[in-house]
Order: sequence, then C-alpha cells, then structure tokens
Amino acid sequence: MNLSFPDYAQYFNSSDERLIVSFPPCGCKLTNKFIRTYLQRAFRVLAFPIAYRMLRLPGIAAIGFSEETPNAVERLDSLLDRRLVFVDGWCFRDPDNFKRYADDIRNFFLPKEGYIRMAQDIHSKIRQDADVVIGLHIRRGDYKYWEGGKYYFEHEVYVRIIKDIVSQFADKRVKVLITGDESPNLEPYADVSDKIVWPRKGIIVDLMGLSYCDYIISVPSTFPMWASFYGKVPLFIITDLQQPIDFKKASIVVS
Repeated sequence: MNLSFPDYAQYFNSSDERLIVSFPPCGCKLTNKFIRTYLQRAFRVLAFPIAYRMLRLPGIAAIGFSEETPNAVERLDSLLDRRLVFVDGWCFRDPDNFKRYADDIRNFFLPKEGYIRMAQDIHSKIRQDADVVIGLHIRRGDYKYWEGGKYYFEHEVYVRIIKDIVSQFADKRVKVLITGDESPNLEPYADVSDKIVWPRKGIIVDLMGLSYCDYIISVPSTFPMWASFYGKVPLFIITDLQQPIDFKKASIVVS
C-alpha cells in the first residue's frame, strides 16, 4: 500500500480510480474523483497517528529507510515474523528481487492506453525520417540549486551535446527526442532545429517517449533512469562535461 502515490494513480491501469494504491492492485474502485481524493487525503493525514498507536499492539512493528543502508533487506527480513510491518522511507533497495520481478514491476506501471498511443504516434512520425532516435532529458528547474547547480546546464551546452550526438552517427539519419521539466524554448536550439523533436505532451508521454528511443542521455535523474529500465534502453549519464559522450558506456538500468 502506498499512500503517497494517488497523485500519479490516474496515469496507470493498475491504480486508476482505486481508493487505495497497492500491489497487487486493490479491487476497490471509486469513480467519484472528489470523494476519492478527499478520502485519500484523509488516509494520508491519519495514517501515521494510527500506525503509531498500533505499534503498541503485539506482533506489530515499524521500520524506516530515510537513508540508504547496505543491509536494508536483512533489516526488513528480521521483522517478517510479525503480523504487520509498517515501512516508511524511499531509500529501501533490494536489487536482487528488483531484477527478479522486473517484468512484474513494468506490468504494474503500464500506462493507460491513451498515453502509450500518443508516445507511439510521436515515435512513428520521428522514425519516418530517422535511423537512430536519441532521447535527451534536459533537467533544469530545481537543478539550479541541487548539488550547488553542478548539473544545471545552459541551453548552449545542450546544443553542443546534440551536435556531438549527431556527429557520432555520421552515416545515419539522427533525431533527438527532447524531454524536460521546463516549457520548450526553441530559440537557443535554432542551429539544431532540424535534428530535434520536443513534443512536451506531459510526464507520462515523455517517459514512454524516452523508453522507445535507441539511447537515452541525461544528467543524473530518476526520470530517464525509469525510462531506461522500463524500455530496456541504454542510458548514458552525464556527470562531467569534460568527458565525451561514449555510447559504448551506456547501459540499461536494471535495479
């Protein structure tokens, strides 16, 4: 059960209109959006106080993963003899089982048909004029301050990256599918306007669009990492502008 996921539930078949987002999917649907949203917000507010009081009961435990720990799986396993365990925090990592159940995870987060169709239509048009499609995720916004702005690049930098990408496929027709967290600003990209496509159709279409590419390039971000995992697409993460983009070093995110 994930009380923080309802904001995104509308995008996926497994969670849309469900009062409680859970895995496996809960069968309880509530089509009235106003009532459903009200109840979900109430659950979110009341969940922690209720859970805290329940911890006084025998056979109930809680565990938090606010920071990454090397023994996360062992910590959780040690509590599985309890009748009920509350888990909090997003830093839980279980790479072995993530790989084992990768296809189940992909199926659970299968977007609704309309989003898939929009992404497929975009790629169908792109591939009419392209042999290779590279996804480029431009993350700016909050990255101006995160890590001291280390991964916040001006548009001119991304133009150079696009030119570098195209030059590495000199004998191919290359198109770069751009996604990002800002509204498209095409003026700085005039020199490469014939090489880019920037559809901006929303986060789910952007995710699926990246997942249909041949390669993905991005600064460190979970957004392109998910697309790499979902579509099994090699991802090259830019950590140092002094280092050239090397597609041989791109890899599929598996955990």
